[in-house]
Amino acid sequence: MTTGADAGPWAGGMEPVFATTAMNRTLDFWHALGFSSEVGEDGDFAVVHSGSRGSGLAISYSVDEDFDPFGQFSTVYLTVADAALTHARVVASGVVLDAITDEGLFRYSLAELRERRAHGFPIARVTRLLDQEWGRREFALFDPDNNLVRVGSPI
Repeated sequence: MTTGADAGPWAGGMEPVFATTAMNRTLDFWHALGFSSEVGEDGDFAVVHSGSRGSGLAISYSVDEDFDPFGQFSTVYLTVADAALTHARVVASGVVLDAITDEGLFRYSLAELRERRAHGFPIARVTRLLDQEWGRREFALFDPDNNLVRVGSPI
């Protein structure tokens, strides 16, 4: 990570903005993973963060009632100190494990995910933890609106 004078005008952090159709559901999801949040006055915007604001990982959410989680979504890669510990926290929170089969295929089809959501079942899910050939230990986490949060650390 480049910081201070080495980063020049790009010094700072990054806070992606994801869409959500239900802020309370999104906040409940991240709170279960150990994140804190700050919610705007109207409740249509919030920031979830892993530490004190400005010192940890952060993702902003904006309510969009027309958002289609199966036709559009966002992706971010979060680098953490220990992906195995982070993965264990996600699994312990109750997020559905093994979103990917042993063959590397998605366990749920798009139609199945639409059906689950239509019937009020959660679509948040997480893949197994994998050691990648490029020297990273990683997993993928899909939030309640199907946004993809990839998480990894150096092996």
